[in-house]
Order: sequence, then C-alpha cells, then structure tokens
Amino acid sequence: TNPLLWHSDVKVSEKIKIWKSIIDGNVNIVVGARSSLFLPFKNLGLIIVDEEHDQSFKQEEGVIYNARDMAVVRAKISNIPIILCSATLSIETKLNILEKKYKVVKLKERYGEAEVPEVKIINLVETPPEKGMWLSEEVHNELKKTIESGNQALFFLNRRGFAPYVFCNSCYKKILCPNCDVGLVYHKKIDNLICHHCGYKSLLENNKKNCKESEKKCDLFLYGPGVEKIYEEIKNKNKNLNIEILTSDVMQKKGKGETILRRFEREEINVIIGTQILAKGHHFPKLTLVVIVDADFGFIGGDLRAAEKTFQLLTQVSGRSGRSKLLGKVLIQSTMADNPILKNIEKFDLESFFLEEINTRKESGLPPFKKLCSLILVSKNEKKLNKFC
Repeated sequence: TNPLLWHSDVKVSEKIKIWKSIIDGNVNIVVGARSSLFLPFKNLGLIIVDEEHDQSFKQEEGVIYNARDMAVVRAKISNIPIILCSATLSIETKLNILEKKYKVVKLKERYGEAEVPEVKIINLVETPPEKGMWLSEEVHNELKKTIESGNQALFFLNRRGFAPYVFCNSCYKKILCPNCDVGLVYHKKIDNLICHHCGYKSLLENNKKNCKESEKKCDLFLYGPGVEKIYEEIKNKNKNLNIEILTSDVMQKKGKGETILRRFEREEINVIIGTQILAKGHHFPKLTLVVIVDADFGFIGGDLRAAEKTFQLLTQVSGRSGRSKLLGKVLIQSTMADNPILKNIEKFDLESFFLEEINTRKESGLPPFKKLCSLILVSKNEKKLNKFC
C-alpha cells in the first residue's frame, strides 16, 4: 500500500480516517512530522528519523519536546530498531556513537558518479568587493564561466528581504519594531519594513519620523545584504540571465515556490538565490556553482549551538553542487577565512569538527554534558520587572 502523509496541513476529516486505519491495522507506512510519533500503532516495527540534526524537531510551544529524542524513547519502549539519518549529525548523536550507545553506518562516497565539489574560501579582507557591492570579483568571474558552460548557479544567503538593517543617518539609531523591539528588515519589492519576529509591516516612508538630532525627518540608510540585494547586484551585471529568489516568503504563495523549483530543474532558470529552504532535499543535475554570500552571519549571537548549526547548514548547502557527473565548485565568502569551522567545511572534514566541538562543549560545561535552565520573568509592569531583574 502507498504510505500515508501526516502533518499540520492534513484536514481533520482526513486525519480521523488515517487514525482509524492505523487502529484497524490497515496502514503499513506513515510519513509524518513530529506529531506522527503519537499515532496509535498496534505493531510498530521500525522508526526512521530523516535529517535527525534538524532544529525543527524541537517543539517549543505547548508541550515542549524533541521529536528525535521522543522517537528514540518510543523505539526503546516498543523494543524496535530506529534509524537516525543525516549527512551532518547532531552533536548529541555523534557523542552517542563515540560512547558506543549507537551503531553507525557510513556512506563513504557520493551516489552514482558524483564527486565531492571543490571548496574555496574567499577572504573578503584581502579581496573585498567593489564599493556598494557584496560579491567579490572572483564570484562574478566564476558565475560568468558557469553560465557560459551551460550550467547553473545557486547563491545562498540566510537573510530575507533587501537590507537587514535600517538606520537613521543623523542619530545612528536602528529602526525597531514597535511591538517587540526587533530591528525591521527592508523588503524593496513591496517597499515595506517588516518585523521577521511578529510580522509587523510599515511603509518605508512612514518611518521617516522627526529625528531628535537634526530636527528634520530621519534620513534612513540601508545596511547589509538580503537576497533581494544580491538579486539586484547579479542582475545589474548580467542583464540576460534568468534569476529567481526562493525564500519562505515565496513558498507561502500557493504553487509559486514549487513552480520555481520545477523551472530550475528544467534549466529554464540560470541562477537561484535563496535562504536555508534551498539547503537540502533538492537535486539539480546542472547546478555546478554554489556561492555562500556571507559565511560569518551564523557565528553572530550568543547561541551555544551557533558553530554546530552553521557547520551543518553550510555543509548541506555546499552539497547541492556537483551532484551528477559534472564537477561542482563552492565559493565561501568570509571575513574570517582562518575560522577552523570554515576550514573543516573546505576539506569536508566532519570528524575534526565534531571532535573539536565536543571538546569545547565539555570544557565549557555545556550540553550535552551539562543542562541549562531558562528563567523567564513576566510582569504587567515593565518598570517593576526591570527593577526586579
């Protein structure tokens, strides 16, 4: 029988039918999201968790749990085998392998005739792009060669919109969301400033309020590249290229994202520019050039898993290149060219990264060796809350 699908978009009426079919024992295979773990299987024989490292397995609203860990628990309770699959394991899984809790099976070579792509780090400190540009001359030259060879290119930048930062030129203050104090992102295509946290929208012109420093309207300036900015830069230098952007914003429009992917597969699109939505699950035979526009972005912030997430994401993106007989190339732009994580990606050396990261976590007393506790304080009175803190 065909496998049944279980996820949040499945209609309630269909879910009732699937639930009943599972109880009656008429279903052999279910392909599902996190909640499929709670389906009433009578004789479950195997659990497979694909992309086990993916952060989306963690549910942080309502009942908090990690579906990967829950799957391991369910397999143990049912005394059945479980397979955790990933090209870039999570640190927890790698540690379980090192401690002999898990057995490991490795794929030592790529499928078919595909070879590992050549990876090169471009040092933006030594060879910066032209003023006002975000792509180095080497990237533009490599793109030209790729297109002339009849192949395709993917540009990866995990920033939606045109510019991630909007400042006042007089007081240098960042324009923030009035609801949650998060910086607003400029989307040029719709001329809106958008909060990627709560969804607040406002026209750019409406944010040019009177600036206290100059007693005039704020002179806003846009800083940093988003996917729309990279699109504009490539299009200005390559007028005849067919270029498309693919982000979660595009995927939300019914059928549009799938149409772009199918057109790219049919080689109707020369260049695709996108966020992490393009990182895995796609096979494009003529895609031979992958450009990681800003490899440093993932290291910013205080996330203890920043190194792990960045390594996994950039390795997955790099793996889109050269997946057929054609040799692929990956260009990684960075101002930290000597970063050991980037060096491990350059050599596709997963083992060295895991050992270095595990040692760092152990020495620092961080998960999975120790547990962290999050304290969240809530008050109706902001002043009292700040004073208490």
